[in-house]
Parts: sequence; C-alpha cells; structure tokens
Amino acid sequence: MAALKALVGVMGVLIVVMIAVIGYTVARRLSGAGETGPGEVALGLPAGAAIVGAVPGDGRLAVTVRLPDGATRIVVLDLATGRRLATIQP
Repeated sequence: MAALKALVGVMGVLIVVMIAVIGYTVARRLSGAGETGPGEVALGLPAGAAIVGAVPGDGRLAVTVRLPDGATRIVVLDLATGRRLATIQP
C-alpha cells in the first residue's frame, strides 16, 4: 500500500511539472521569444557599392544595389536564413 501511495505522489508531481512545461512553452511561443532572423548578413558588395532600396515580401527581401560603375543589381535574400536566393541584373 505504501508503494501505491508513493507511485501516486510521483505521478502527481510529474503531472504538475508537465503542466508547467506546457504553460512555459505556450507563453514563449505567444510572446515571440526566440524568433530571430538571420541577424547580420554580408552581401559581399564591392567597395563603393550602395544600397538604394529594399522591399520585403513573401519571406524574401529584394535589395536594390548601385555598383560603382553605375550598374544596378537586385539581390534577393531569404528572410528566414539570410541566404542569397538570386541576383537580378536588369
């Protein structure tokens, strides 16, 4: 009978701990904590190049770049990973 009481006590403690873990997880997800983008991303632009515009959309960022020779390029980045998806040369 003592073993049964101990088992019920342990299971009760486990239930309380699991409810606390679930509550913490839900609160963290609702607050948006831990959701970060890629941080700082190096575009690898040549010296003298300038960013002249940026447009976000559909999980991507289109960055318009003016190169030192006057040419324009559009660099498309994935906002989740920071990875370069494409370079468009108009």
